[in-house]
Formats: sequence, C-alpha cells, structure tokens
Amino acid sequence: MELKDRNQLTKDVLLAEKFTTETLLERYGLNVQTKPSEIPGIDQIFNLSPLAKEGKKRNLHIEITGMPRSGKDTLLQMLGMLNNKNIVCTLEPYASIKDWKKTMPEDALTQEHLKLAATFGEFISGEVLARRKGLEKGALIIHNRGFTDHPIFTKARLMYGEIPIKDYLDQEQGWIFRASMNLDAVIILMQDKEASMERQNSDTRPGRHLTQDFLTFLYEQYLRKIVELKNKNQKNLVVFDSSEEIGNNFQKLRSILSKISGKKI
Repeated sequence: MELKDRNQLTKDVLLAEKFTTETLLERYGLNVQTKPSEIPGIDQIFNLSPLAKEGKKRNLHIEITGMPRSGKDTLLQMLGMLNNKNIVCTLEPYASIKDWKKTMPEDALTQEHLKLAATFGEFISGEVLARRKGLEKGALIIHNRGFTDHPIFTKARLMYGEIPIKDYLDQEQGWIFRASMNLDAVIILMQDKEASMERQNSDTRPGRHLTQDFLTFLYEQYLRKIVELKNKNQKNLVVFDSSEEIGNNFQKLRSILSKISGKKI
C-alpha cells in the first residue's frame, strides 16, 4: 500500500518510525543498501557464550531466522537428517496452529489466541518434541523463525500497510505484535532482496511478501534488529551470510552450532 493512500495520522507515525530506523542504522554505518558481506562481524559469533554447562540444567533454545528464501527450511531439514538425538527442530510459526485447528471446534481460537500461539507456540512445541524423545535437558531445540522474527516481520507488515496502525498501537492487545523472548542463541540469515527475488523462481511455494517494497522494509528491519541485539548483548548472536551455495551454508551452520553448544554437530 502506498503511503499516500493512508490517513495523515498513520503517515505521521510511519514517517517517524522510518526516521528512527534510518537514524539508528546511519549511526552504525548501515542502510538499506548495505550488502550482507558489508555488515560488521558477518559470519562471526557475537558475545560467544558456550552453552555446555547450561545444557546440563535444561533444554536450549536457538532461533534461525532471516530473509525469505534464505535457506531456513532446507538447513533445518538437513540438520534433521543428521539423526542427532539431541537436536530438535520445530516448524515455522503457524504450522502447529494449522494442526491444532483440525482437532478444535470452529472458532475455538480467537485472533488473539492465534497471535499468541504464533509468537510463543513454537517454544512449547519444541519442549513437547524434546520430551517425546526423552530429553528434559541438553536438547538443542532449533526454531524456524518465531521469537526474534515475530516483531521484525510485523513491523515490516506495518510499514507495508498490512497491519492497521490502531491495532499495532492498541493499549490492550498491541503488545502481541511486538512480543519477543530471550533466547540462548539467535542466527540471522541475511541476503539482499534481489537474492530473495531470484530464489523465488525455483521455489513453487506461495510468497505473497516477495515484492521489492516489502523486502526492502524487511531487510531494513533485520538490520535494525541486529543493531538492537548487539546493543543489548544478546549472547551467541550470529549474522549469517546466506548467499553461498546451500552445502557450504550447512557446513558453516554446523560449525557455528558446534561452537555455541560445545558439542560437535
């Protein structure tokens, strides 16, 4: 949706938000034209905090998120094929909800329930999957998007015009759009919007957000989140250049997970 099509209050709020994002990025030498290879610390582990000791007490939660068509699904499938009993991979948000809805009465889940489930449901699903494997501690639960990704994606949808500003800022329920959780590690797969558009051609799944405008908003929000996570000292933060061939990306991911977990993956 074009900015000119929105009312004045909405335009003012979104322009202020855009200015805040651009100012923050400029302070760190970043902008929407910054290539993944130019992001400081690319492919390195920021604030490395090996999780071996923590894994003796509980299960560990790691999120893999990032730009559309950056290889998240494929990389998690490849991790699953390692047959490592300590690795548990969840599906992307809403996948569990689709299964729940099949067994629930019609309208049993309100929109608020759905939003909450999309934000936090995969955390619960991951713990359930780990316990089915007999793992109450020591499991590496790897989430396909979710906790960190949720506020990034909703902010891009807000800027794109898919979420009404009154809903996003609602005093009672607006927090759902911005909700997030602290995780043991966050791995963000970055590629420029052109790469996402090109990879669409070889992927038959629907991709209604694979437009130049939306991907520009989304890329900018990921850059902003990278800065914010570094500023809050997110442990085990990795900004991952996913523009390489998938086999190379998989080996790179295994090396990163081995360093974070303290175990060979």
